[in-house]
Amino acid sequence: MEYLSESSVADFFDTSKTTVRRWVEKGVLPKPAVIGGLKRWPVDELRAAARRGLDAATSASPRSADPDEIVARMVADGRQNRKADARGRHR
Repeated sequence: MEYLSESSVADFFDTSKTTVRRWVEKGVLPKPAVIGGLKRWPVDELRAAARRGLDAATSASPRSADPDEIVARMVADGRQNRKADARGRHR
């Protein structure tokens, strides 16, 4: 079974570690396993959370619950945010 760290989970969902913690508190994401004293999330459980409609659970406006669409949107949004951040830093 493959596991992700808190930072990797934040990258996976293109959000912050604080948001990951908030989602765990709200039950949007599963609680992590503690392996060697470190928080780790099983990738299969994260995919299941996306299938349940992660973005619908964290947004007032209804969106697709299709995991492929969710991941595609997260990737696209992340690229746009990184480009905007890069432009802002180089001005």
